[in-house]
Amino acid sequence: MKKFFASANIAAIAVFAFCFSIPFGTKKFILPFVNNSTEEIRAAFVFLSDVWLLVFALILFVLLYRNSPPLAAQRFRLPKIALISGIIFIAFSSLSVFVSPMPELGAYSLIRLVFSALGAVLLCVLAVRTNKFIKSPLNTPPLAARLFIPAAVFLSGVFQAAVGILQFLRGESLGLRYLGESVINHGTEGVARVSVHGAYFLRAYGTMPHANILAAFLVFSLISGLFLLVICKHREAAGAGRYLRITFISAGIFIIIFGLAATFSRSGWIVGLFSAAAFFALSFAVLPRKQDIVIPFSVFAVSLAALFAVFGWAIFPRVSLSRAEPSVDLRVNYMKMDARIALSNPFLGAGIGNEVIYAENSGFYEKFGVLKRSDFQPTHNLFILSAAEIGFFGAAAFFVFLAAALFGGKLNIENAWLRVVFAGFLVFGLFDHFFWTLNSGRVMFWVVVFYSLLVFNSDAMADRVINKDVI
Repeated sequence: MKKFFASANIAAIAVFAFCFSIPFGTKKFILPFVNNSTEEIRAAFVFLSDVWLLVFALILFVLLYRNSPPLAAQRFRLPKIALISGIIFIAFSSLSVFVSPMPELGAYSLIRLVFSALGAVLLCVLAVRTNKFIKSPLNTPPLAARLFIPAAVFLSGVFQAAVGILQFLRGESLGLRYLGESVINHGTEGVARVSVHGAYFLRAYGTMPHANILAAFLVFSLISGLFLLVICKHREAAGAGRYLRITFISAGIFIIIFGLAATFSRSGWIVGLFSAAAFFALSFAVLPRKQDIVIPFSVFAVSLAALFAVFGWAIFPRVSLSRAEPSVDLRVNYMKMDARIALSNPFLGAGIGNEVIYAENSGFYEKFGVLKRSDFQPTHNLFILSAAEIGFFGAAAFFVFLAAALFGGKLNIENAWLRVVFAGFLVFGLFDHFFWTLNSGRVMFWVVVFYSLLVFNSDAMADRVINKDVI
């Protein structure tokens, strides 16, 4: 028990707790920037992730002070191109504050960006550099500390999917206000609903601010679950315990797939299917025992078959996509508008966090056919939005930084999991803005980015393929 509460184990437990809490929208309102608004893009908040940032800093300080493990003596080798592009990205984001129509909102948005990135860095350092295995007082195999991230994300995804399914069935929120759940019922305006055969259903939110961001997290959880199911085939995980874990993870994947369906996020469905297919393809390429993907593939296929058998009546009407749909038309108009804003402000953009304010003040929404004030939202494209807010040079540095994080390192099953999740997030970025504008989206995005950088390029990964080091 004493070893279990050693500082390195405490660090790994903190990593697990943080990753589990990523979807929790727990926050404290501070002040509005625009017309007493309480929206995240127009007001200041203190988030649960800010508290975790302080916790991680304290744990790292204790580990360094006690030299257990000797973090100061270990090197993190990051590509120079990632370091240089990251500095340029932050520099242009900072400079854009001075040209923004509302500098105080720009400064707050910059702080949120830095906090999210810094929290992700500290999390990933703890995950990679704590002791190799976490000793458990229970009679179970030791768990590699790095696996706390996919394990926590998977378990959190099961919880979020269950909450989302209940929201869909009840048509209202469950009362989890302290976890950040929005207060939703049949009379709430502006809530995402979907029409199926003339009836309107509430889209699953979980404890996220919107159904689409829940869908992104559930895709993250789904691929994490498939990854855990693959590595459960390890030779040291034999016996009844292994089959119990396989059963538990399989049931969780089933719940996550149903929760993803209940979000009615078409981008989530597309990314989920292609991410799963990509994960199976990469796993087949890198695993020495090809049969290890049989169980994960079978669980995924059976879950999909059950989903279509039970829920097909609601899914198939949602599959069609038309340019005439209001949501599609708005997205196209947003992108046209932001392309104009970026071309009008090529060096520093409209200011980080200020795209909506700039477009509203300049009359761009009306010029591009967005007439309802409730539709004055950020452009639903991560890449165009970044160019509009921080200029072409800052956005280019951002893209180079992402490319440096996505590609690198020797391909193994852990890298396959990370690459698939990362690539899926980038595809999500083509259709939405939450990785740039909403705290829960920023946190999970930067966790994947920096974890990829550390895992792909750190000395800790030198030929230690996950097939040898896990449960």
